[in-house]
Amino acid sequence: MKDKQKAIAEIIEKHFEQLIEDILAHSKTYQEALSSVWDTHANIKEIGALERIIRDNIRKRSLNQTIKPSLKD
Repeated sequence: MKDKQKAIAEIIEKHFEQLIEDILAHSKTYQEALSSVWDTHANIKEIGALERIIRDNIRKRSLNQTIKPSLKD
């Protein structure tokens, strides 16, 4: 059972990291990414807790500079 829980936790973590990467890839700046996530929250009320977690992780990455902002455009 613990192996199954560990596997599921790894899947969730992998997809969550990819979610953050995708959001940042479509944003010119960290602030734009945060604003876009906030706007999504305003339109989809059920996303509240996830939205806060996503914003917190984007802020952590901006402080740690673990990825480079998108240079598109």
